Amino acid sequence: MGKLEDCTTTPTVDGISKITSPNPDKTTSPPQLHGKWIHSLPDHTIVIYSDGSKMESGVTGCGWVIFNIGNQQLFRIKEGSSHLGSQSEVYDAELHAVEEVISALLTTTILCSSIFICIDNQAAIETLQFNRDNHEYIRHALKSAVQL
Repeated sequence: MGKLEDCTTTPTVDGISKITSPNPDKTTSPPQLHGKWIHSLPDHTIVIYSDGSKMESGVTGCGWVIFNIGNQQLFRIKEGSSHLGSQSEVYDAELHAVEEVISALLTTTILCSSIFICIDNQAAIETLQFNRDNHEYIRHALKSAVQL
């Protein structure tokens, strides 16, 4: 099991700073940190996990799951996946998963106080923040997020 990367606060693009690492001395395992974070969230918080992947055959796909927190536990609300074929990259799959999961949230009647989307692809996170390339999946995702 690896250690979390130290993300100390430093200026980044457009004056937005990175968040200080919750594990600067790298002594706590990622699952321990994640569990501590989940237990710190109030009830009615939505936590979303998404991921994109590419098989050795070249086929790309993505999946996502929506959880609601209650009594410091995760309750699965909804999930989905997509096959994107062989012309897409993992980055595209990551962004497509975000677009799909935000659209899926629009069809639920979940009472929520906050929404967190957990993404493991730094390039996808930066695109969500800035969308400099006007990526289609993110345009759709952001439009759906405004509707939320």
